Amino acid sequence: MLNPIWFVLSFIVFWLVICGLLAFAGGWRELAARFKSDSPLEGEQFRFEWIAVGSGLFPVAYRNCVFATVGPQAFSISLLWLFRFLHPRLVIPWSAVERCEPTKLWFVKCIAVQVAGTSRRLLFVSRLGSKMQEMWMQSHGSSSMIV
Repeated sequence: MLNPIWFVLSFIVFWLVICGLLAFAGGWRELAARFKSDSPLEGEQFRFEWIAVGSGLFPVAYRNCVFATVGPQAFSISLLWLFRFLHPRLVIPWSAVERCEPTKLWFVKCIAVQVAGTSRRLLFVSRLGSKMQEMWMQSHGSSSMIV
């Protein structure tokens, strides 16, 4: 029979390995190399949101564990502490976003944010997605909103 201490230690190691693999597979680590920040950001806050990070048909989805702040100069995203291993908080200025447009991931309507200099995209849904698009358009001087 497996000692309970070994079971707990094995589970923790397994959890950290999975979180680390997801950080690399989706591209969070790639984004963190440029946008990791702990500086405060003023703006509208969103809690327990859903986003996806990556490219292609199978980006890494972070469901109901994302915290976001969307401000006039930048937006930030971070994960619930339980999933934060190798996922530092990101603060991405609007000047680094080259596109922000509606798209679909499978059957889900979302807003795709393409960060300049990376092949990865960030997908945002619901109110957070609408706010992302609104702020991006404001930062780029566009007044019409595409839905």
